[in-house]
Order: sequence, then C-alpha cells, then structure tokens
Amino acid sequence: SKDRDSEIDMAKLQQYAKTLSAIFEVYKYLTGTSVKISGDQLDSYRSTSENVNIKQPHDMITVKVSAQFMDEDRVRLADDMVLQYKHFSELPPLDTLVAKVRRFADACMAMRNAPALKEDYKGPVMYEDDAARQVFTENYLMPDKFYAQPSFAENPKSLGLKIGKKIMDERLTITNETARTDWNGTPLYEAYPNEYWDVNHYGPLFSLVTAPFAVVPHADGFKPQPTMTIVDKGVFKMMLNRVTPAQYALKSTGSARWYNDPAQAIPGVGIGTLTVSATGTTNAAKMGKTLVKLAKKAKVDCAYVISKPADCTLLRLYRVDLKTGERTLVKTNLITLPTQDQMKHLEAISSSSQVVNCVRPYTYSVVTPSSVIIGDMELSVPTMKGSRKPELVYPLQR
Repeated sequence: SKDRDSEIDMAKLQQYAKTLSAIFEVYKYLTGTSVKISGDQLDSYRSTSENVNIKQPHDMITVKVSAQFMDEDRVRLADDMVLQYKHFSELPPLDTLVAKVRRFADACMAMRNAPALKEDYKGPVMYEDDAARQVFTENYLMPDKFYAQPSFAENPKSLGLKIGKKIMDERLTITNETARTDWNGTPLYEAYPNEYWDVNHYGPLFSLVTAPFAVVPHADGFKPQPTMTIVDKGVFKMMLNRVTPAQYALKSTGSARWYNDPAQAIPGVGIGTLTVSATGTTNAAKMGKTLVKLAKKAKVDCAYVISKPADCTLLRLYRVDLKTGERTLVKTNLITLPTQDQMKHLEAISSSSQVVNCVRPYTYSVVTPSSVIIGDMELSVPTMKGSRKPELVYPLQR
C-alpha cells in the first residue's frame, strides 16, 4: 500500500536477519538455530448486512529466534524468542536486537547446563514475570472460557455455567478495557478510537460505525463499553461475544477482533486490554520472603519459582534455598500452570503490575500482577530420555 507512513526496507531486514543469525556462531552447543523476520503490510476490508463498512490496516512485524540444545545426558530441549511490534516503524535498532538475541542464547545455554529436577515437590510455588501473565491468559483466554461460542449445544466444560459463581480468588477483579491508551505511562496496543462511531444508532450500550470504510479495531463495527467487568472480586460476571448470540452471551459485547493473518479473514472473539487488578496485595519486594515463609510453614526442604525470560516460550524452574533465598536453575520438561480450582485461593499477589503487548493472533494487551504464589502446586521428576549419539557431529563442535 503506497499510503503507508514508511516503506519496508527489505534489504535492511535481510541484513538484520544475517547479523542476528551470525551471533550463534560462538554458541557451539546450540543447534537448529534460526532467525525469521516476518510481517504484514496490507489493508483488510469488510462489509456486513448491517451496512457496516470497515477498513483494517495490518502493519505488524515479528522477529522469531529459535534454538535447540542437548545437555550432557543427550536430552534435547528447544526454545523460541518471539519479538512482536505493532508497526514496522517500532522495530528497534540492530544493536538492541543483537543484545536481545545474545540474552536469549545465554538463557538457552544456562538451561542446557542446569541440573535436572531430582525429587517430587508439593508446596508453594511463585509464578513471576511472563509466567505470572500466563497463569491468567492460558486459563481464561480461550473458547468457552471468557470467550463465548456461537452454539447453543450444551458444553459441560463451558465457563458460562459458572456465571454468578466464584471462579478465582476473591481479591481478583478482571476487566476488559477498550478505551485506555496507556498503563502508568506504558502504551497499550489496543484502545478503540471514537471518531467513527454513531452513538445514537444502537442506543446507549452499543453503537455502529457509519463512516465509509472507517478504521476501527472491532471487526463487526459495534462500539464496546469502555470497561467491562468480567470477574468481580472473584465472581464470574460475563462472557465476551460477537454479534451472533451464544448460550451464555446473548448480546454482543463489541468483542470481534481482526486476526493479524491475511489467510484468516474471519474475525474472532477477543479482548482489548485484559486488566487483572487485586486487593490485599503483598509488597513486590517481599514476595520472595513470603514464598520462603510459606515453604517453611509447609515443612518442605525448599521452594520453587517459575519464571520466563521476556518474549521466550520455555518456562524456567528455580529452586529456592530456604536459608539464603538463593535461586538455582533446574531443568525439567513438566512445568504446569495452576488449574482453575487452584486459582480460587492464592497465597500472595504482588502489588506491582506488568504490561504485555501482543500482535498474535490479534492485537491486544494484558496487565497482570508481576507475581503470584500458589500454595499447593505439585512438581514431578521428569522423564527426560536421552537421544542416540548422532552419526554426524555438529560442525561447530568439531
């Protein structure tokens, strides 16, 4: 599209990919490494029977870095780092990306060299950083959880059956924000613009876009409420939905989102900014001490922290010494997130929050506590089978 603010410099992106790939030349135990830079710069158009005409620009870019590694027992693991940017103009300078890729490579090497988990564990576990975000998104941002489905067939696993009931710790409130543009100075990716809405078309709750091919992030053209409370003090209040009535969401909540995939033109249900707020929180600087205190009370020999480096996919497990508070990275492939039942009582919730912006599968933001402690998590010794010695030696290891 010629009306973009900036043209894509393909030669520049190719040079970025070559430079970033070359970083792995000094990491001889990282194999199958790759750097892929991809993005979309196009416009999608949609017209509906409600006389809604929408134009949606897609201008995102992602940098995916992958690596595989094998430890001394010939156990294979792999990790990815995915950097997402809403616009091509947001792609950082090359030296910034080089630093990120080196940190990713170092994190992979640390995992390769870490000792394996040697004993089963049942006790308090702290999820922090992006792992804390996953505690919420992996449990609830999926069909028949917070997202209604256009079907009246009975689903015994649908979270809609629990509307009006407690589904998580009563200190937690979760809202879907559609008008907020930043969180304490950090930009949020998906505030809904107001300039194209006819506020009288559908009454005080919803309105419809009327400008010809207006640019709005709601793919059905309905304007949502600025704030929708999904969970209020632990009690499930509502499901998000599009225009098609669903069993537990008969009306649209203005939650049709454009997928950032040219091959997938059908919109889906999604959030704008999911905000998880809490009362009765613990000072962020004291969360580690609180974990140790809970572990001593449970009479276990240690405690564990589950974390994840920014933008990576592989969770990390750290063993915490109860005397010194020192953390030791341990290797396992059986890290799990808390179940919905375990979410009904959290031992501690951090007073600080974190913001994560995403462009896949659609553009959205998530604001969650920076850490939470679950009191009754189980960790099992993994069955990490070693592979056969390869016939060919990896070139960097010769």
